[in-house]
Amino acid sequence: MRIQTPLRVKSPRLLMTPMIDVVFLLLIFFMVALHLKELDRELPAPLAAGGLSRSAPIPEISIAIQRRQDGQPRITIDGVAAKDWGAVHQVLARLALIPGATRGHLVVVAPADDVPHEWVMGVLDQLNGLRFRRIAFRQ
Repeated sequence: MRIQTPLRVKSPRLLMTPMIDVVFLLLIFFMVALHLKELDRELPAPLAAGGLSRSAPIPEISIAIQRRQDGQPRITIDGVAAKDWGAVHQVLARLALIPGATRGHLVVVAPADDVPHEWVMGVLDQLNGLRFRRIAFRQ
């Protein structure tokens, strides 16, 4: 006759490593969210009551981005077509020299439906580099 020994039941263990990982991820998330909220408070926003008056027209710079038949970009700034990206930068740099142009003038970018986003972002990068601040889009 054989004597049976009782089965040993292992007590469940609580694994702390995944819990610590989750706590650190939550900590990082809340730190980043708080930082973004602080940045959002620092961004300038025009007030509805103040700012530009409705009676004075806002000077506008229009930029049209189209695709030529050969597949190259055709960028027109205030009705003048630029031959390449260097010419686009030169025209925008001349416009940026106008007193108050970078803060007061509204730059309206009108990309055609078939242009790549790369071209639009190229124009926006140049506007940002020249410190134009009031940029809007139109179709």
